[in-house]
Amino acid sequence: MLMFLLRNQLIIQLHTYFFLLPPFSTLALPNFDSSLLSARCRTLINERKEIDDEIKLNLIRICGELSNSGMSEMDIFWLLSSFISILPFLNGRHHFEDIMYTRQLDRTNARRLFDTFSPILATFCNQDFKAD
Repeated sequence: MLMFLLRNQLIIQLHTYFFLLPPFSTLALPNFDSSLLSARCRTLINERKEIDDEIKLNLIRICGELSNSGMSEMDIFWLLSSFISILPFLNGRHHFEDIMYTRQLDRTNARRLFDTFSPILATFCNQDFKAD
């Protein structure tokens, strides 16, 4: 029954897509001393050539906020390395479920990842197009 409804577009399936964007705000963001961040997190951010400097700065700030909140360095590194591994998918062409499947993430960890880095992500929902 559900397949009939989807096939005949009586109901539609919405997917969430992501873009990597620096936050747009006129508010001054708090500065974080990047030397307080672990060396391997700093190295992971700085060695990525495809990420522009504004995004790198925001990644450092997000990791700094996580560090200040008491999160362990190991958890921060996992979140950061997982986020960097999905960067090629943050171009608006891959939906949430596609990223989860391709990167073999469970829904809980994928949600945590996208929620953590939400300040530099833009999302939009679009219907799943029917292929004739």
